[in-house]
Amino acid sequence: MLDGEPDGVRHGKERSDTFAGSCPRIDGAYRNNGSDLAAVVGRFSRSGLGLADWETVVITGHPDVAIQLAFTRKDQQGVTVTLERDRGYDCHTGWLHPDRAAGLMDELKARGRGLPLEAPDDDRVHRYEFYISSNDRKQLVGKLDDLNFAQFDVWCGDGCKGFPIPWSIRRDMIWSVLPDTSEPVQGPPPPSAADERIAAEERALENGPGLTRIEGFLDRVVREHVRPPIDILGTGPTLEGALHVSIRVPDSTWVPQVVQRFKGLAGVRDAREAPLYKSFDENRLWRTVILVTADTAFVTSSSRPR
Repeated sequence: MLDGEPDGVRHGKERSDTFAGSCPRIDGAYRNNGSDLAAVVGRFSRSGLGLADWETVVITGHPDVAIQLAFTRKDQQGVTVTLERDRGYDCHTGWLHPDRAAGLMDELKARGRGLPLEAPDDDRVHRYEFYISSNDRKQLVGKLDDLNFAQFDVWCGDGCKGFPIPWSIRRDMIWSVLPDTSEPVQGPPPPSAADERIAAEERALENGPGLTRIEGFLDRVVREHVRPPIDILGTGPTLEGALHVSIRVPDSTWVPQVVQRFKGLAGVRDAREAPLYKSFDENRLWRTVILVTADTAFVTSSSRPR
């Protein structure tokens, strides 16, 4: 077992050559939990579905020949795609290996892998590979193999070529799983001490004397319509009369969905992401702030005694 590998991973059998082999069985019904693996499944299947677009996927077939992926979208419509071996994926050392040409690496980079958003000047070279299998708990298992290093460039007449600096070479293994649909939905992790402190600072900075009746209405409506994996860290009024909502989501691709959800709530006139505050937390979850503005006429009329 590799360091950090989930228990019970099922590998395909090896063939005599080390570059190919039989594929692992990955059939099952899995739920989108916002992980790296969820992003990869939506991308390499060429379904056109982004991370925030689908809820479940049922995988059937045998990867040695072909697999079918039947997605259930957020709007409950279905999308089914078929992938053949050597045309959408291959199998290496007992793992299913998605086709790199499907834009997979762009998806991972967008999630902050390899080139963290907080260190945009990182000049290390990253060579990503992603592998998929399943385990005895009926979970889909993903392994991101990130070989990264610093290099020096040399002009060779026909172009500039880079050579790795030996002592800078590092290999990182990052694991993720998709749960079986029968597993209970896990709520977000409880706020850490750092989360609580930041939320308290935001309240002390912006809340003033407390929420007005309209701001209290917005706070209640927003909290009633948020479900995992979206997590509200704190709320408070702003000087402009909007409600400041600090949220934590699996990654930045969830933010437009959250904004649209808030905009559709009764009593909300507008919602938008604040230009600041964006960052990853210590668990690599995405934090940002949504500014929610009330439809004051609706709130006033709905709160009048009848």
